[in-house]
Amino acid sequence: MTKKNTRGEYFFFICLIGIAISALLIALLLSIFLDVPFGNFTRDPSSIHPNSKFYYGFISNIGVLFWSFASSICYYSYSIIKNEVVHTKIKSFFLWAGTISLVLLFDDLFLMHEKFFPKVLFLNEKIVFALYGVLALIFLIKHQKLILENTRYIYLVIALLAFGLSLVFDFMPRFSDKWHHIFEDGPKFIGIVFWFGYHALTSRLLLIAHFSSLKK
Repeated sequence: MTKKNTRGEYFFFICLIGIAISALLIALLLSIFLDVPFGNFTRDPSSIHPNSKFYYGFISNIGVLFWSFASSICYYSYSIIKNEVVHTKIKSFFLWAGTISLVLLFDDLFLMHEKFFPKVLFLNEKIVFALYGVLALIFLIKHQKLILENTRYIYLVIALLAFGLSLVFDFMPRFSDKWHHIFEDGPKFIGIVFWFGYHALTSRLLLIAHFSSLKK
């Protein structure tokens, strides 16, 4: 038997329409304002540039997928327990982790720290990274007890160390056009994968613990 639609489902439906139409309108306005073909906003970059190969940027694309997985898992976990009698720190953890993952997803996907912030808002790339660092530090301090006592934090440590190593090579002079990025983007990709792994595992552990406690 199918349940009737709730107000929340109607709101969700309206949000989906709003997101889809808003994105298309933004692309249309940018196309007109910048005098750029609309297809440049809708097609894959490798289709726009004929000399691009289909495998160009595949590690970057996979990284974006893992950012998306991490953000989705955290937000979905939050949506499951937001109305449950759960410690507020757990709800806060998922909300913060989902938001940070989403911010870094957009940064990676649209090269925000390289293109948007320096050229549009005139913010130096180092300042942008510092802001991201402050955001991550607040997250860690705010949830340090939960992280240390209830999660497999070694995954998070590996992710943060990998991100730090990537930043070190990012700010170093390029010693080789061919091999520099294996030291800069390699650790970054490892960090993204472990960031996803940490939050996927944490979501499973915390949700299982919560629902197991309800059965007692």
